[in-house]
Amino acid sequence: FTESYFDPLPLIKAGVGLQARVTGVPRQLRIEAASPGTEFEIRWTADFHRNPAEWELVASARSTGATITIDLPVRSSGLWLIWITQVPADGDRYRTAIGEVSFR
Repeated sequence: FTESYFDPLPLIKAGVGLQARVTGVPRQLRIEAASPGTEFEIRWTADFHRNPAEWELVASARSTGATITIDLPVRSSGLWLIWITQVPADGDRYRTAIGEVSFR
């Protein structure tokens, strides 16, 4: 799970993320068991940038709770960022969970 928030994520900050360094040229990203209603962007950069807005936006999606498979543009190596921009309500708080992330 992410941290729990008392307010919707966009009212607090731009997002939270998971960064991965991938060697080779992945063709797909697979995200399993993300909480329904979770919204995220997939971003890429050749060199690390602290500000996610400086990373190239390559895809976005909203989870329904099912496995999500995203076709990726051709990018050699570099860093990939799963940038969560919205987390669903869970009782009186907001949070999300992601079961597994894999690049293929």
